Amino acid sequence: MSLDWFGRKTSVYGPSYSSGVLSLCVSNLPRALRYRAENLLVCFMTPGPKEPTGSQLQNYMRLVVDDLLQLYDEGIIYHTPAYPQGRRVRVVLLGVVCDHPAMCKLSGFADHSHNNAPCSKCHVSQDDLFSDESLRNEFAACDGEAHRQRCYEDNELLDNDAHTTFFKEHGARWTELARLPYFDLVRQTIIDPMHNLLLGIVKTQWYNRWIQNSALRASTDARARELDMIHKFLASFEAPLWAGKLPLRVGEPAGGSLTADEYKFAALTAWPIIIPIVWQTFINESDKDFESAQKRHLKAQEKFNKDFMAWKSRQELPQGSANMGKRGNRSKEDAEPKPPKQPNVRMQRDEPTNLLRLSTALKIFCGSSVQLELLPRAEVLLQEYLLEFKWMYGEGSMKPNFHWAVHLAQQIKDYGPVYNFWAFLSERLNKVLKSSNSNNWTGGQVEISMMREFMRAAQIDSMVSGFTC
Repeated sequence: MSLDWFGRKTSVYGPSYSSGVLSLCVSNLPRALRYRAENLLVCFMTPGPKEPTGSQLQNYMRLVVDDLLQLYDEGIIYHTPAYPQGRRVRVVLLGVVCDHPAMCKLSGFADHSHNNAPCSKCHVSQDDLFSDESLRNEFAACDGEAHRQRCYEDNELLDNDAHTTFFKEHGARWTELARLPYFDLVRQTIIDPMHNLLLGIVKTQWYNRWIQNSALRASTDARARELDMIHKFLASFEAPLWAGKLPLRVGEPAGGSLTADEYKFAALTAWPIIIPIVWQTFINESDKDFESAQKRHLKAQEKFNKDFMAWKSRQELPQGSANMGKRGNRSKEDAEPKPPKQPNVRMQRDEPTNLLRLSTALKIFCGSSVQLELLPRAEVLLQEYLLEFKWMYGEGSMKPNFHWAVHLAQQIKDYGPVYNFWAFLSERLNKVLKSSNSNNWTGGQVEISMMREFMRAAQIDSMVSGFTC
């Protein structure tokens, strides 16, 4: 089960509009057929222009869970040529795969900002989210039945204030999925590897740490810099079409934002080759730049100390003195001096080694097939990367995805390779729905129009594929 919202605009001047779609994937189908958008079961779409809250979403989910309960308890009888008398088929929900905000709304969890329950898999608190114990996955795991019990406790509360207090304390709210007797809300609610690893950790390393902090700089007319070396490498780098490719101007505004597929290709193929070479070429220059910045910072600090002492002495003067304003008040222009910012190290010598740890872990985690004996090695490499990232950049540079990633190995043990459960499928459905003709409808009618066109295209595809030559 996947739930995702996507924006749709008919004009650059029009207001933002967000539609949501809940879809089911038939896991019995072969992988080649399972990931075709026309084989998805679209249950409902939430009307825009805004996303519903978690409690509002449960009004839609009630109908879906009613059907899932009937399909589990009674099943449905299909009559086929091989079974003319009919054969009973029962259906179970295997898992929920969404981005993290949608996952929390769907399964009744708190999001990353909650003080007591920022993680749906373990009992880590907000204060310990980036501790060494958290990054080593040493906190006790959450229990699915305990979360189900809290969901029912929340459902029995009568007023909004009681719901708010309960959620603030326990980080749990009512979800219709709690009615499914076989469904483990903790174990079967999946942290999506696509958003977590590729659009989370890999993007943070590339964009937030290297591009925004100028570790990798664009070239100037006078000299070539780090990004120029990467661009030249990509221009001559050959890879099979199925592996993907990167924009030739990656890292610059002209290169645009990278997709999850492009981050995957970069982390597994391009960056492990070129990043160590870039660092070897420019690390000495970065060290000299940092030394010069430190000298400038010392001079600026000395000037700040003098200016601050002079400003402080002026503040101690009595009202009405010569340094005051026209009416005897303190001049607004005499503001408190601001201290100079500490210089940052653009490039650190251990960064290429740490990137190789991440790339090796992703090579194991993100494969189309996984050898279980390699999972412990991938876990160790990922934990070493997270701890080294924390040491180099500080906790302030870390995001909740860094903790959630430590639970990925257990999900692979439960569901197999990430190709079986990551959210590329729902993103593909979003693209199909966004490309449909909306006929200039607004409100809930646009979702009806998209669903009708999607179902029409799926039925036509089914009819055509049934013909034999």
